[in-house]
Amino acid sequence: MENYVKQHMATHFSYLNFEAMPNSEKQHHLFLAHDYDHDNQLDGIELIKAFIIGQGSRVHSDEELSDKIDFLLNHFDADRDGKLSFPEFRRSAMVISQH
Repeated sequence: MENYVKQHMATHFSYLNFEAMPNSEKQHHLFLAHDYDHDNQLDGIELIKAFIIGQGSRVHSDEELSDKIDFLLNHFDADRDGKLSFPEFRRSAMVISQH
């Protein structure tokens, strides 16, 4: 995940000093980069796009993507609104990066 964050940030936020940022700030910029409708939440489509971009050239079936998004929402969407807020996203990123 760290390599993806570095690559994504260098491409989309080249004006920021990424190396000097604490992890929480890096995660926030990554979250904002995938919040395409600017509602401060990541819905299923935004999560799919983030996942596909993060995986590079690996191809996923629709079922595999659906399972991954369902897993994220089932485990980290605390308010059950079908979206991840930044705190929910941050918790998911911390758990996923440990595995």
